[in-house]
Amino acid sequence: MKMQKFYVLASVVLAVLAFSAVSYAGVPVVIGDYVWFDANGNGQQDDGADAGINDVQVLFFRDYDCNGIIDGYDELYDYDFTSNDAAGNPGYYQIAGYSSFCFVAFLNESTVPADLIHTTATELGVGQSTSNQFWVDFGLGYEIIHEADFVCPKTIGFWKQQFTAKKSAKYTPAEMAAIVDLALELTPVFNSYEEFPYYLNINGNAGPLARAKKQFAGLTLNLAAYELRNQISFKAGMPDFAELNSVLTDAETVSEAYTEIESYILDGANLELANDLADALNNGMGLNTTCAD
Repeated sequence: MKMQKFYVLASVVLAVLAFSAVSYAGVPVVIGDYVWFDANGNGQQDDGADAGINDVQVLFFRDYDCNGIIDGYDELYDYDFTSNDAAGNPGYYQIAGYSSFCFVAFLNESTVPADLIHTTATELGVGQSTSNQFWVDFGLGYEIIHEADFVCPKTIGFWKQQFTAKKSAKYTPAEMAAIVDLALELTPVFNSYEEFPYYLNINGNAGPLARAKKQFAGLTLNLAAYELRNQISFKAGMPDFAELNSVLTDAETVSEAYTEIESYILDGANLELANDLADALNNGMGLNTTCAD
């Protein structure tokens, strides 16, 4: 009789322990969401549905004391690689967990595409939840370079103004002469001082070659002004070594893009592309640095 009571008691204890284990684990939840290319580096998912990055490994460590860091007995819980979701959009992943578990999520850096850096936190703590879904997203983008002497390019309108000698102009005639002299050394597209104000002031309905030369004149002046930034009164322009990330070209630096545009103009080919690419550079688009509006 005592033996029967022992078995009954043991069964009750095991049942209580099993119930406690289930209660501790909580309910199943889905952890995950998105790893994306953060083109503007602002940490916000405003880069379009195709900005997700596939084949990035997302690791989840079980955070036993729920302190948001990996320490003590914390250990790898699970992982997933980003891939297309059901709608074909890239950059998504999922991990199965429990609502009463805490995790620390981070990326396997060896799977992050070269030259990209984190625009969101490198590690994200995942606390206990009353929801059945955790959202854990990571943004990746290019490093924004802020050089001490970096100055930003100026638009066609700015350069047109510099040839008027009005009070609003930033450069004296002597300084503009120095900028143009250097600009003439940079390219065979222009042959005289007078060609720069001429092409800068042509109308928008001019032919494709003239339009491309208009933007290229501004671009050439931007490069020359940067080279002379320590000898003239107003800093403007951009360095030819500035890194570039533009949908208009595979060029990785301003210098490479400049050579590309120049070759199009000299060959009379791809003139609309030459115009658009030079215009984008004159407006600071694609440069891996931040320019004031």
